[in-house]
Amino acid sequence: MVLSGIPPIEYIGFPLIPVKCEREKMTTRNKSRWHNLDFLKTKLKLSQLGNSTVFKKDGKYFLSPAVSEGQHGKYWIDIREANLNKIDRENCFFIPRIVPDLFIFENIKYLSSLLSEALMECRPHSGNVWGIYMKLIVPSGTATLYSKQSSENQMTVKLISKDAIIKTVREVFN
Repeated sequence: MVLSGIPPIEYIGFPLIPVKCEREKMTTRNKSRWHNLDFLKTKLKLSQLGNSTVFKKDGKYFLSPAVSEGQHGKYWIDIREANLNKIDRENCFFIPRIVPDLFIFENIKYLSSLLSEALMECRPHSGNVWGIYMKLIVPSGTATLYSKQSSENQMTVKLISKDAIIKTVREVFN
């Protein structure tokens, strides 16, 4: 039931006692979605394509999903086939935004072994996706990326800071 434009909230008992509702869970879940989004737009001057994780600047594309530690202590993202179909893969870079303030910067071609058709899943609400886990090894400044479908299929990438991502993206355009 919606009262005066207020979204539904679950209540139990009388008098009305609020309990944790789906909206609160969604807000927590979405915190990572918005993480460093303004940074991409203002500092890196990237333009977001619609509401997707795809960004563009001067003919180059950037796939930038946000990721934070999940419920079971793992970091993971889904790369949607629909997003990859929007871009020129020859001019695309993978820049996950990792909570709190880390990034990865790789040419999307480097991830081709994780983006094979054999590793793709079809999900009812997302369509075709590739699930990718990230094991962060912060002391060494690296992360291991591996497929949710096959943990043998993995690669090591470098973790970089906000300052380093600014410099790296600038170098792409020089």
